[in-house]
Amino acid sequence: MVEKEEKKGAKSDEETAALAAADLETLTISNAEEIIEDDDDDKDPDLFKPPPPREDCPICMLPLPSEHGTLMYRVCCGAVLCTACVEESKRVIEKTNVKKRKKKLPLLEACCPFCREPTGESDEKAIVRLRKRIELNDAVAHDCLAQAYFVGSHGFPKDQRKAFELFLRATELGSLHAPVIVAECFGEGRGVNMDAAKEKHY
Repeated sequence: MVEKEEKKGAKSDEETAALAAADLETLTISNAEEIIEDDDDDKDPDLFKPPPPREDCPICMLPLPSEHGTLMYRVCCGAVLCTACVEESKRVIEKTNVKKRKKKLPLLEACCPFCREPTGESDEKAIVRLRKRIELNDAVAHDCLAQAYFVGSHGFPKDQRKAFELFLRATELGSLHAPVIVAECFGEGRGVNMDAAKEKHY
């Protein structure tokens, strides 16, 4: 009887192991919660804000796509259009001009689909318009000029320091593309001294 009572009151090896595992799990969860709380103290709240809503194409009123090569910036009016609307405008003009040629009527000029300003202008005139957009604190205009300086295109000398300054200003004005380039510049030392902390920030 005594032996049976002792066995009844004692814990089996399986029960002991299960309790130890439960204690370890509780400890692990507790430690994880402490780590999360510590991380919350160090987090930059701006990094975890929801992304801003995408703008709409001012012509078709659909959200602008985010894929590379699907947007077009117009220096004449500062509009950012989806390439579908730009291509459709070209198609309509070409179709209309086919009929006009048959009737020997004056042809339509290629123009901006949004403001109807004639396109096909020289680089010099486009640059003048781009600089006017920059004076109006247009983030995309800063981004475009920065890219020209970054690679040395459209008659601009290659100047990565100037490009970095423009990318940084575009970031301050709300560009979604420029912060990626700013981070790369800090990480690789292009146009600015390398700074791992600022690379991580941007």
